[in-house]
Amino acid sequence: MKYWSFHVAKESCGLLLILFLWLLCLTITQPLLSNFPLSDDWSYAKVVQHLLETGKYRYTGWESVTLVSHALWGALFCLPSGFSFAALHLSTLVMAVLSIAVSWLLAREAQPDSHFNSALVAALVAFNPLFFVHCHTFMTDISFMALFLSSIFFGVRCLRFDKSSDLALAAALCVAATLARQCGLAAALAFAVAYPMRYGLSWRKLSRAFIPFLLSLSAMLVLERWLSTGQMPVLHNVQMRMLVTNFFHPWHLASLVSWNLFIVIIYLGLFLSPLLLQFFFCDGKKKVLTFSFVALLISGLCWKTGHLMPLTGNVLKRTGIGPLSLRDTSILHQNVLPSLPGGFWLAVTVLGVMGGLALLVRIVPPIFIGPLHKFWPGRMPERRCISVFLLLTALIYLAPILMLNRFFDRYTLPLLPLLAVFCLLIDDGWRERLSVAWRYVAVILLLAFVGFSVAGTHDYLAWNRCRWIALTELHSSREITAEHIDGGFEFNGWTMYQPRWRKKTKKSWWWVKNDNFLVSFSPQPGYAIWRSYPYRRWLPPGHGVVLMLEKMLSANDTSPHKF
Repeated sequence: MKYWSFHVAKESCGLLLILFLWLLCLTITQPLLSNFPLSDDWSYAKVVQHLLETGKYRYTGWESVTLVSHALWGALFCLPSGFSFAALHLSTLVMAVLSIAVSWLLAREAQPDSHFNSALVAALVAFNPLFFVHCHTFMTDISFMALFLSSIFFGVRCLRFDKSSDLALAAALCVAATLARQCGLAAALAFAVAYPMRYGLSWRKLSRAFIPFLLSLSAMLVLERWLSTGQMPVLHNVQMRMLVTNFFHPWHLASLVSWNLFIVIIYLGLFLSPLLLQFFFCDGKKKVLTFSFVALLISGLCWKTGHLMPLTGNVLKRTGIGPLSLRDTSILHQNVLPSLPGGFWLAVTVLGVMGGLALLVRIVPPIFIGPLHKFWPGRMPERRCISVFLLLTALIYLAPILMLNRFFDRYTLPLLPLLAVFCLLIDDGWRERLSVAWRYVAVILLLAFVGFSVAGTHDYLAWNRCRWIALTELHSSREITAEHIDGGFEFNGWTMYQPRWRKKTKKSWWWVKNDNFLVSFSPQPGYAIWRSYPYRRWLPPGHGVVLMLEKMLSANDTSPHKF
């Protein structure tokens, strides 16, 4: 027993170290949990608040995901002391720990003898800038990722040992993931294909293979049936309607899929670069030079055409991390915040292209010319079957997302551990050809991710904190109600949201009734500065300010409005 405990502690020391450093960085970024909404999480918080106050589950209308398991998880953390955003954000942190741990476990399944690569995969998830900033929110990304990866982990164990307990856990977690986001079905559908490859096509094996999929699909259909009784949110299935519309425009769909696929490859290549570049440089010098030349050529074309990173919106911005959801930046598109240097984003683009090429080299040959295409019929070898399962899950998850008109960078998060573990499973002798020095390169790249994630997240939380301090002071000192304020997307969504809202002329679209007061990064015509709230930036130039503006009586009058 003592030996077993020592063995487990030794095996998991890499994971424990990553979790300790991750928690330390979270504390450095923000010592206390934020008690205000961020991004879209105000709409999910409203569902939890209504559930706690009335005991009834009701959508607000802004949600387009299933949300059920996510909302129930958040409500569980609010039970001890009542509703608060701090409690909801704590629930996300717990799910984040689970996501990191399961990523490590999946990597251990791929390479039980490589402590370094297992810890590296866990660190790439923990310190990914998209993952790190969402740990401070109540967005569905982290909780879905935890449930999704957990279902995949037990699916992998079921492919290895064929135990009913693993199948039951995989099915239950697939249902929970699907009730957080509809794309949780991807893991269940991939398992239905992979399981017969491993254990044959008997009726018993086929019935076991489809248990997770049928249960998840049934849960989603029951929810849809309940919604059709009058609970249907305004934005529910809006993305599905978008996909159907795009199918009737094949040329538009082809260009959309091509561009979104390019974005996915570059982003995944960037986020997995500390791992992928090991494969990139373990081949001969001729291949390395060829890949480097192609990567520089593609990066040069991106620079020439003005398509440097970030290539899409939502989290990664030229200014750092996090959506800038105030009127001057989001509606008027004023470049009032300093962008990071162009050389920085050029280097990021080159790194993403190199990583993307390495990812394609690891994925494409095994599918078309390697052993993975010899998968039928009968009993596929264990590692090959797990590889097929992970890759199918990633492709099924990705397929509908590539057809969306608006592709958000955070959609790539669940793919990171899946493709990282897939690359580790393709054992072509790369570890024997790899120089030990490249571990230090991987660590240096990882430290760069840590620095950017911590600094960018700090700045995002800092200006949001100033925004909510300004709004609180305005209400306490002037007794100004929310209907007179344009406080940005999160504030007006939380205080003024109406499902059938009609946008006011010349006002922000986010449920602004009167914009007598405006939260802004910069002065605006027709407004006087009521108060300014400076904050410290950890990314250059090192300082920033949030302004509370008050509308003036007329364009020629410098005195503020009186209430």
